[in-house]
Amino acid sequence: MTTAEALRARFGGLGAPFWALQAGLFLNRAGQFVQPLLTFWLTTVHGLSITQAGAVVATYGLGSTLGTALGGVVADRFGRRRTLLVSAIGAAIVLAALSEAAAVPAVVLGAFVLALVYELHRPAVWAMVADLVPPDDRIRAYALTYVTVNLGFSIAPALAGAIAEESYRWVFLTAAVVQLAWAAFVLAWLPETRPELKAGEDPGRLRDVLKDRVYLLWLAALSFAWLLPHQGYVALSAWMKIEGHSPGTFGAVLALNGVLIVLIQPWIASAVGRRDPTHVFVVACLLQGVGFAMHGLGVGVVGHLAAVTVWTLGEILSAPVTSVLVATIAPTHLRGRYQGLLGMSFSFASVLAPLLGATVLDHFGGWLWVGCLGAGVLSAAAMYAMGPALRERVRSGGVP
Repeated sequence: MTTAEALRARFGGLGAPFWALQAGLFLNRAGQFVQPLLTFWLTTVHGLSITQAGAVVATYGLGSTLGTALGGVVADRFGRRRTLLVSAIGAAIVLAALSEAAAVPAVVLGAFVLALVYELHRPAVWAMVADLVPPDDRIRAYALTYVTVNLGFSIAPALAGAIAEESYRWVFLTAAVVQLAWAAFVLAWLPETRPELKAGEDPGRLRDVLKDRVYLLWLAALSFAWLLPHQGYVALSAWMKIEGHSPGTFGAVLALNGVLIVLIQPWIASAVGRRDPTHVFVVACLLQGVGFAMHGLGVGVVGHLAAVTVWTLGEILSAPVTSVLVATIAPTHLRGRYQGLLGMSFSFASVLAPLLGATVLDHFGGWLWVGCLGAGVLSAAAMYAMGPALRERVRSGGVP
């Protein structure tokens, strides 16, 4: 196979609307300035302690959890495009208000509302990918979308830091402008993709998703593994500080995660898509458990880089397969709600995992990394046990 043929096999045939979505999503994620600097802003401008700032960040996480669930409902009921517009314009308004917020209660409320309206877009985007791309191409499409998200978000902290050197107020205002640009992009370039209901067809309810026992059990199994990636922020940074590493070293180690995703993800997606998804999940959960356990080996920066490589491979394997599985087993008219519940469980893990990891690290030290191995093994075992049920759902075309 020539290079041109290899590129076409991985990037071709997905259609102009899909690539328009990728361009807009990159703009959106590259402009997500606030979250990376939230703690700095709270402690520097508002004089909060680290503990108080952590509570506000947890409030932001709670808003994200609710926003993703609500976003799935809105995307199914009112359409993907309208959901993206409400999210973008709402986020722009809240960001502008936060740029002027002085009182701490206003800041807390603003952080919660910002996360809620911003995260409305997430299930709409993932549902839109399934709407735009034929089933056989979804593994490639979701892998590329995952790369787009990581590329955009890798730029955001650097841009935010540069703008913050001038003024934190301009961080919020610039982020608001980016959200308005994202709204304009949606209006100009993205079509509505929500499948039309047939005459007399029931539009469905969120409770219909909550009745899907197989899906809920799978989310529960996945939640053990989702406790792991979030340890790469609070717990890992604290652990590397204990070992005597600088913030710059920590940043360089963690940056390897994004680099590997961008370099590897598009090229292995097709091969992963040909495997039984439950087997992929088992391997991915084990890789993440082993990878995070390696951080506790005490073998220096090289050891931490090796650890990041191992758990990132687990992330690369699981991320597109997760979205494809949800798109496959979800009834068409409930795609947004299924993706919303998936996003909600991930967002909840982003709230719980840092608190849990910091507590275990504070009281039991390096045993945290042994616990990560245990979480990975438990999740892998649960995925293996669920294999027959998940395979039957895939074969049945998503009928519960």
